[in-house]
Amino acid sequence: MNICVFTTSDITPEEDVTFLTPSLASPITTSFKSIPWLEIKDRFRILSDPVDDKIYTQFFLILDAQLSQDRKVTIVQRDVEYVTPEGRVCLAGLGTRQDLKKMWVWKRHRVPFEET
Repeated sequence: MNICVFTTSDITPEEDVTFLTPSLASPITTSFKSIPWLEIKDRFRILSDPVDDKIYTQFFLILDAQLSQDRKVTIVQRDVEYVTPEGRVCLAGLGTRQDLKKMWVWKRHRVPFEET
């Protein structure tokens, strides 16, 4: 399976990104500069059509301008939550309560690149 990676900042050979790739001969220019993560999520949903089994659909990565300083990436993860009729998130699954509504949510995590 392949993981989608979006870059929201240009990457130049002068930056220390050797943890990503051994060498970078020319700059990487992005068309996702200054695009909010919610818009990236929408584009990801189009790219990772469930019919295509080549792209992992539960999460994607965002490489941003901070990457070369802190060596961290943003993981955007698709997850499920169960909500009561009053709108409160319930930790118990559907097996224990029939009044819960299943909702898909997107969560963001900033983690060191080496842990992805």
